[in-house]
Amino acid sequence: MGAHVEYFAETRTALITSGSAIIFLKAGSAEAYVNGVKHILDVPVTVVRPGRMMVPLGFAGLALGVQTDWLAEENKVVITGRGAPGLSGQEAELLRLINEERAKYSLSPVTLAAPLRELAARHAEDMAAGGFLSHVSPEHGGLEARANALGLANLGENIAKGYPDAKSVLDGWLANETHRKNILAPEAVFVGVGIRQPEGGGADDIVYCLDWAYGGGFFVMDRAVTKTDGSTLQVFAYVAQAQTPLTMFLLDPLDSEKYLERREVYLSPGAVYACAVSVDLWAQGLYALYLGNDKLIIDNRP
Repeated sequence: MGAHVEYFAETRTALITSGSAIIFLKAGSAEAYVNGVKHILDVPVTVVRPGRMMVPLGFAGLALGVQTDWLAEENKVVITGRGAPGLSGQEAELLRLINEERAKYSLSPVTLAAPLRELAARHAEDMAAGGFLSHVSPEHGGLEARANALGLANLGENIAKGYPDAKSVLDGWLANETHRKNILAPEAVFVGVGIRQPEGGGADDIVYCLDWAYGGGFFVMDRAVTKTDGSTLQVFAYVAQAQTPLTMFLLDPLDSEKYLERREVYLSPGAVYACAVSVDLWAQGLYALYLGNDKLIIDNRP
């Protein structure tokens, strides 16, 4: 299905990443997590032999955005769809040129992240199909709404139209102060790239989109779900390096601008920079979680 799978033998868990989806599975459990949202499986996940984990195909297909159909008379399964596409030649060239420009100022290279890639590709496709250039899509809303739909938040974005290739659009962005700040931000770590040309269109119709995440990482979780039961939370994120700090604040119930206690959990990247980790919510209350420039509010009050 085009996904990347990493299996951890010591904990008998698997981490699956594809597009904006981060899926966490544990052997013997009928609970699975997709971007922080718990799903109950029809049957528990099973390890049939070392390194081989079996999961319900219908769930896997749904989580990865492909269609699975069981043909009982023929005793076979048909899978329709494909995984997240790779970068086109011009998209890869734009990423290369961005890092080449950042190197001139001794800035660290930025890394392509699948969730940001999907966000940028979707908006570039939307703009190309609709013939508009704007951060606000008539159908899908502004950057915040579009990002939230993929479990993302607190991002920056560059868009452009009418440039014939990657070099010319980068030159155009660098000549603009606001776009230049995004591209040369020292804290920029991850980026998504999307370039689309409408069918039958010429060079003047090509649209470009970059989406940026800043700091050491970012959450990939349902932003509409902040209420959780119990004393643990499954956190899904992208981090650039081992031992990236996730800072947790237990907020003052009388004043949410203050906190009662602060703790840190250190995250390490798994498959393709994605990670999934259980964190302890050490008391019932309202929490603020920070990772890079990203923030989540978690409520486990009774």
